[in-house]
Amino acid sequence: AEDAAPALRQHLEAAGARVDAVVAYRNVAERPQIDLAQERIDAVAFAFSGTAERFVAAAGPATIAALTTAGTRCYAIGPETAAGMARLGLPCASIAAEASVAALAEAIIADLARPAQ
Repeated sequence: AEDAAPALRQHLEAAGARVDAVVAYRNVAERPQIDLAQERIDAVAFAFSGTAERFVAAAGPATIAALTTAGTRCYAIGPETAAGMARLGLPCASIAAEASVAALAEAIIADLARPAQ
């Protein structure tokens, strides 16, 4: 991705590999088609911290506050994504056990199945 973290490239270069970084795709922010503050949204899942950044930018602080107050839960595919969410003020309800869509889905299901406190 155009805005990918440099960690993989840096590790490969440190191991002596010659790396040619190319952009295979770009992430483009879009405005939500619905009024997020007026919808009941149980969960929002993030597989990349850049997506969380675009979500916060598109929704705006008032909508993020309304979602959080209404009990919307946010989830991360891994610790790096969770750290990005924390920098944005998005509370992370759960982090997937491994960086896969299946594990992220399992984390969401397990969290939402818990009785409300």
